[in-house]
Amino acid sequence: RLSAEDAGLAEEVAVLLAASGARDDLLDTGPDALAARLVAPSQESPPPERIGPWRVVGVLGEGGMGRVFAAERAGEGFVQRAAVKMLHGGGAPTLLRERFLAERRILAELEHPAIARMLDGGVDAGGAPYLAMERVDGARVTDFCRAQRLPVERRLKLFREICAAVEYAHRRRIVHRDLKPSNILVDGEGRVKLLDFGIAKLLAAGEEASDAPTLLRALTPQYAAPEQATGGEVTPATDVYALGVLLHELLAGRLPATRGDGTPFTVEQALARGEPLPLSRAAVVDASRPEGDKLQRRLAGDLERIVARAMALDPGQRYASPAALAEDRRR
Repeated sequence: RLSAEDAGLAEEVAVLLAASGARDDLLDTGPDALAARLVAPSQESPPPERIGPWRVVGVLGEGGMGRVFAAERAGEGFVQRAAVKMLHGGGAPTLLRERFLAERRILAELEHPAIARMLDGGVDAGGAPYLAMERVDGARVTDFCRAQRLPVERRLKLFREICAAVEYAHRRRIVHRDLKPSNILVDGEGRVKLLDFGIAKLLAAGEEASDAPTLLRALTPQYAAPEQATGGEVTPATDVYALGVLLHELLAGRLPATRGDGTPFTVEQALARGEPLPLSRAAVVDASRPEGDKLQRRLAGDLERIVARAMALDPGQRYASPAALAEDRRR
């Protein structure tokens, strides 16, 4: 009956029921044996030699959905490098598989110089879907700014490029939903690249589609908008909030003070306590900031108000779009 009413929720319940029926004697294990299990090295399987036409040359990372490999493929007179993301196994739960395939569909639609482009996609010999993306060798935008000792103006220029990429996605009715420094790299030539549309949402044409309550609600708490933390409606304003948090971090050198320890529960509590410190008062003055003691004065006023508006708790009080946020920044 639930399948007919809410297929997604029924799938999640089925996964939980299957897990509850699996026998694991973890709670019956003695303390010494339990400790040995907890500290044992990971038994992660070695990377495959090939994924489709791609030869695997290394491991770039791992997440809840799958692993990301450094890979190459050779043709007549050329070698192409890629980051190949593959879902864990061919028998992954339907919801995770659908989310992964949705990411492939979304990436296939995006062609922007500041968004890492999709190169290829398919299913490997074991039945696991994969996608090959442009491999970006770069640093997180926050790390890049710190290492290069960029002044405020240069940081704002990078932020404008980020806004342009997010605006491009929004015009194609795609909300990223996970904007954060680890998904925004700067390459060796100083160019921004936006990554990872794994939890992006494709809005239905003509409406601002919202997520049904889900046990697989995905977010990064430090950058999540209030509506994400509380299971509310996800719209382009959700990305505008994350852009406001990112701008705060780029300019002040730290996240807003009310974000707590980063867990969803703490974020909800922090949001209920009210607004964070003004940008200028939150600024960290250290050796990475060329403005020195003048930094707080530079951030006070307009920039402070821009960040506050982007991070408004009420989505209706935020900038209407990344383009509007970028335009105020330009002014």
